[in-house]
Amino acid sequence: MRGYLRVLLGLLFCSTNMIAQNGPSKYYDIQENFLKRTFMGVNAGAAIPFAEFASKDFYRATSGYAKTGYNLNVTFRYAFTDYIGITTKYFYSENQFDEQSYENSTNNYYTPRNGNTYKFSSDPWTLRGFMFIPTYILKAQKFNIELGVGVGMVNSTLPQNQMVEKYPNDSISIYSQNTTNSSNWAFSVEAAIRYKVYKNVILSLQGDVIITDQSYQDIYTYINNASGSFYMYPPSNILQPFRLSHITAGIGFEFD
Repeated sequence: MRGYLRVLLGLLFCSTNMIAQNGPSKYYDIQENFLKRTFMGVNAGAAIPFAEFASKDFYRATSGYAKTGYNLNVTFRYAFTDYIGITTKYFYSENQFDEQSYENSTNNYYTPRNGNTYKFSSDPWTLRGFMFIPTYILKAQKFNIELGVGVGMVNSTLPQNQMVEKYPNDSISIYSQNTTNSSNWAFSVEAAIRYKVYKNVILSLQGDVIITDQSYQDIYTYINNASGSFYMYPPSNILQPFRLSHITAGIGFEFD
């Protein structure tokens, strides 16, 4: 009887020791092995304007009349530790100018005063640049959550626009504005979920809020008349705040 008891206790001790050695360590390996130090991915999605950039207030100088557009970005992340990394991102956003709203506002303001009507057309707003984002990484068994606050240099384009009068005064028929560029610092708040679908293939869902003020200097406005000649107004400056939220999805790869 004592012999059987000794064998039973021995088997119990061995099984407990095996569980202690193999069970938790296997789960730990799954956690550790998911995060590779290097990630690179491509994403596409919506560029959603808000605040002044989306405003359609005709009497507000900083109203952007921006419509929801699209965003493309290439993201590279390197993890220094299991929890801290750096993310770099190049992005391009395009938001169409709300021509119809601006045209309606112009006609509502001017037509009762001068009896004229106006037709307006415009290129889109564009914003592009690089962001550098210190990143905090939260790991789970199947996915990572990555959070960061970024800074970078971005460039924007003031849309070239054209306004046509139905009954031009003094033979003036078209008002047009030169396209100009501006560059300035930008700040962002970033979040991403990265889910492993196969080996080192990762699906990503990314979101950010980007804030930058763009100043366009020495803008000249040309007035063309029926004879083909033009006049040039004195230069002026325009300040346009960009307030955008990017929501994108895409695919990427992790490397050791």
